[in-house]
Amino acid sequence: MDFHLLGPLEVLHQSRAVSIGGPRAGTVLALLALRANRVVTVERLITDLWDRTPQTARQQVVSQVSALRRVLDDVIVTRSAGYMLQVAEDQVDLAVFDGHVRTAQRMVAANEKALALEYLNRALSLWRGPALDGLSRLTTHRRHLDERRLLVMKQRISLKMELGRNTEVVPELAVLAASHPFDEQLHGKLMMALSRCGRRVDAIEAYRKFRTSLVEEHGIDPSVDLQQLNHAILLGGESLVAVGGDDQRHLRGSQ
Repeated sequence: MDFHLLGPLEVLHQSRAVSIGGPRAGTVLALLALRANRVVTVERLITDLWDRTPQTARQQVVSQVSALRRVLDDVIVTRSAGYMLQVAEDQVDLAVFDGHVRTAQRMVAANEKALALEYLNRALSLWRGPALDGLSRLTTHRRHLDERRLLVMKQRISLKMELGRNTEVVPELAVLAASHPFDEQLHGKLMMALSRCGRRVDAIEAYRKFRTSLVEEHGIDPSVDLQQLNHAILLGGESLVAVGGDDQRHLRGSQ
């Protein structure tokens, strides 16, 4: 049985979808799958399920878990403080994602950038849309997972740029920069990629648009690093370094 969190919640048994009930049952299962093989206390489940705790909250949690057990065999076990989803690591797509990212970290440390890129591709291929899509009670968890996805996407872009694949990353960077209009790191990478594939005018225009949006929306200028990058591009500098933080450092030390 496989549990998919990186998109709408999905449970598969022998490649066939398993019906797990309504949104509340899905929320309980997602919370257990997010901490697979670790105990999730009943109190934690209650906190995530309700803003105002009903008197019957504990009984409702017990009822939801019982209903899930009827369709999920023996994967949910009871512990003194709560419940645990007891599964192999490769049964939860989030755990598989994390495993691929950890492998990529090791490949970067060994200076095997092409292999690291392959594992980041595998990690990102697991995503089917926004994490936990449709489970409105799990907004914070969803945002955290989507931030992790974006970090890995940035890491993959950096590796591609280090491997000289600048033209390839421009379309991806353009989409990401448009959807994250105030992410300076993304806009800096877009400027570098454009400049490195001979589109210096477009790189300068990308900076101008970013700066204008930042000033109009937040009343601040881009960082000194980004200003220096723009200046280097204006001068036609050949040596352009990363802006907005070294996300390869995160690749080596995150998770």
